[in-house]
Amino acid sequence: MTNSHILLIEELKEQLLTLGYYPFQLEEITKDATGTTNIENINSARANYLISSLKFYINFSKCSFSTKK
Repeated sequence: MTNSHILLIEELKEQLLTLGYYPFQLEEITKDATGTTNIENINSARANYLISSLKFYINFSKCSFSTKK
């Protein structure tokens, strides 16, 4: 996994926190996507899958939030 993966993952997690997710939910998303909550040693394929998963939750939250208005 590259530094750019790490930076993007952290940025996406911050977005989810801003959208109202709790840290324990982010840990569960990470564990579901990678098999672990420690992302330091995952390979690039797992990092890309985690990034896709985080983006999915961001899009889901934005759609869900916009329909409640």
